[in-house]
Amino acid sequence: MVLRETYLNALIEYEEADLIRVITGVRRSGKSTILEMYKAYLSKTYPDETVLHINLESLSYVDVREKTDLLELLSEKLACIRENRKYHILLDEIQLVRNWEEIINGLYSQKNIKVVITGSNAKLLSSELSTFLAGRYVEIKVLPLSFKEYLKFNAVEKKDDLEKDFQNYLYFGSFPGTVLSKNEDLKRDYLEGLYSSILMRDIVSRYQIRDAQALQSVVSFIFEMTGRPIVINNLVNSIKSSGGSISHETINNYINALVEAFVIYPVEMYDVKGRKKLTASKRYYIVDTGLRNSRVSSVARNLESLLENVVFLELVRRGYRVYAGSINDYEIDFIAEKMNKKIYVQVSMSILDENIKRRELRPLERIDDNYPKYVLTLDNYDLSEKGIVHKNIIDFLLLEDEI
Repeated sequence: MVLRETYLNALIEYEEADLIRVITGVRRSGKSTILEMYKAYLSKTYPDETVLHINLESLSYVDVREKTDLLELLSEKLACIRENRKYHILLDEIQLVRNWEEIINGLYSQKNIKVVITGSNAKLLSSELSTFLAGRYVEIKVLPLSFKEYLKFNAVEKKDDLEKDFQNYLYFGSFPGTVLSKNEDLKRDYLEGLYSSILMRDIVSRYQIRDAQALQSVVSFIFEMTGRPIVINNLVNSIKSSGGSISHETINNYINALVEAFVIYPVEMYDVKGRKKLTASKRYYIVDTGLRNSRVSSVARNLESLLENVVFLELVRRGYRVYAGSINDYEIDFIAEKMNKKIYVQVSMSILDENIKRRELRPLERIDDNYPKYVLTLDNYDLSEKGIVHKNIIDFLLLEDEI
């Protein structure tokens, strides 16, 4: 089991805080394994009988689907609880239990019990949880493997020739199950099965969607348009031109469901000069490039959009809130902010061609503030100029420190 230190350290960091720790992320992103890592960490300090780990997806707990079932199970497991001992309760895929929030609220009130829960739906673990536990929980957001983690999973130690590894990372993505699959056919089968599981189990079933084919049309459109502005009316017209029929409201509902299942991430547009958000359209990025590639044609697997997607996910991993920018009709791929820090980022395959270089740098040159500006490409030459820093994308992904 390869340690995912960033997430494990986050769990450990909040160990003494009076907070419920909530691990969220798309299905099969590694939440359960991270919980197992944390349990192993706890076992070094706490007796086994004080650490209760329940995976609600396992066959052992398939009948625990109501809050009364969970209450009965916990009461049985914690029958001999003592006030002078510290207990840890780790509940995996909590959203499978109806009205689970009341149980978690009750556990939180017991000051000698520490609670960690995981779930695969953003709505469940934000709006509903916050109603019960406003200000009393911290969310740890899990993504598929970063490129550094990917290399660790593949036991790659030699860092001087990573282009082939990066190509595989782009093409097959970085779900742990995909990375650990032994050959390309198994990787494709895994991604197909994962797509079906997420779409049918997490979305169609949960939201009681009647027209699964229409949902798939929406998914295909968004996957093919990765990183490009999407106007809902255009999507309505696209589906109608293919012989389908769908309303603006239905598409919005489907997109919200995909966002809540952590399949896609919306990025708002921001006018740098006017200092305001633009509401006419949004861009969407996919949680994993392999999942995207498994559903779109080879023609639609645009390398530049894949590179953008990878950079977007890495910025999110590093804690940034990400926008797409515009200034004087020029586009800026990413404006990334956190605390009092801001960076501007352009992504391109290459800027060796002078015309492409000017196209990518022009928007950054028009920004009149002093925040750092970057262009990330696959080039192995440093073409920085005018205060705009040029970096190789692989080098960026492997940075120990933030840019």
